[in-house]
Amino acid sequence: MNLFQMKQERQEAIDASAELLARVNKEGGRKLQVAEEVFLEGWQKKVATLTTKIDEIEKVNTLSRKCNGRGFMDYAKAHPEECDGITGGGGVETWKDSKGNLVPVLTNKQSYARVAGAEPKGFGFGEFIKSLVMPSGNPEIQASLSESGGIASGDVTVPTFLMGELIDLMRAKTVCIRAGAVTVPLHTENTDIVRISADPLPAWRSESSAIAVADPTFERVRFTPQSLAVLVKISYELLQDTVNLNQAISECFAGAFAVELDRVGLFGTGVLPQPHGISGTTNVGSVDMGTNGAALTNYDPFVSAISALLTANAEMPTAAIMAPRTLTDIAKLKDTLGQPMRRPDLIANLPFLATTSVPVNQTHGTSNAASESVVGDFTQLMFGIRTVLHIQVLKEAFIPSNGQIAFFADLRADVQLRHPQSFCEVVGIL
Repeated sequence: MNLFQMKQERQEAIDASAELLARVNKEGGRKLQVAEEVFLEGWQKKVATLTTKIDEIEKVNTLSRKCNGRGFMDYAKAHPEECDGITGGGGVETWKDSKGNLVPVLTNKQSYARVAGAEPKGFGFGEFIKSLVMPSGNPEIQASLSESGGIASGDVTVPTFLMGELIDLMRAKTVCIRAGAVTVPLHTENTDIVRISADPLPAWRSESSAIAVADPTFERVRFTPQSLAVLVKISYELLQDTVNLNQAISECFAGAFAVELDRVGLFGTGVLPQPHGISGTTNVGSVDMGTNGAALTNYDPFVSAISALLTANAEMPTAAIMAPRTLTDIAKLKDTLGQPMRRPDLIANLPFLATTSVPVNQTHGTSNAASESVVGDFTQLMFGIRTVLHIQVLKEAFIPSNGQIAFFADLRADVQLRHPQSFCEVVGIL
């Protein structure tokens, strides 16, 4: 039985127990019948047994051993040289969840793998993937496969140190994270945070006069990680012969995940199972290029976006993200003398970043070739990433037809905004 199946069976036992107890309560809280007691005891034992097995696997193969709860802080205190002063002054920001456990919040300069604290082994991600199809003589790979659920099932949990390295590579390729977005490792199905939707307003008062109270408005924001799946196919011969396998496969998986995280971070619809991104979120600002859109002729729309941010009491933006088409069009802007147009001082040092995740076929009035740019303080954008990554081999479906082997990877993630007013869209760019 692999890890996924264990979790499925445990959840079925939990659901069955809950259903029985709910039925008994509905019937006036009567005593359990003998048969019901036997069933309930069996389900509870099953939950306990499976939980022990699951914990044994996940304590080795997920980031929870070093990155979750109190264990995270214990490790940080014992290894300050590895954690960059994680327990204070300039280190990793930490939050507390509803159970009082500490959760690290990683900037784009901080390593997911390093905070996880897992010890590297003598093999890489590509070699681990290859070993799912071709038996390896490396005892460390064999041990990791055994701890990950075993190769027989074809469904394994990626070891901690490999997952951390892969996620760091993915984060480096994600434009939103390069712009400043933070990463929150998630260890539960739901993780709640609080954000301020309206700032408090102070008021002057005379001696002994009434105090005018204008409280801030707080909102609950819940991370509920959704499944992001990718299918990577590779020929049997290439898998066997490639000398740069680790780099090639890592780049392939990380690049695929990064493009989609960028897209949902910026434009996710929020219609399940897709997370909701910046665009269309309540209180995100907007600068419109006109009823039917317009081409950029100067930098005024970006200055107007900063005006909207500052008016909403947001910080100066960390980046403006746009489509490659928009970035190259901006580079072609000329002044009246035919020279490259100089940026206004206000945005002279603002990074302009491009990603193909920004569409160039939006409908804006009569135009269906519009695009946009998201300007904002991207440190207020959060990617919640679940600390488990599953890889499954689907070789039977592909080898007979074209000699390829497919690897199915399932990463769970969500997107949330700490302060929606910290973002502004420049829409209708032609």
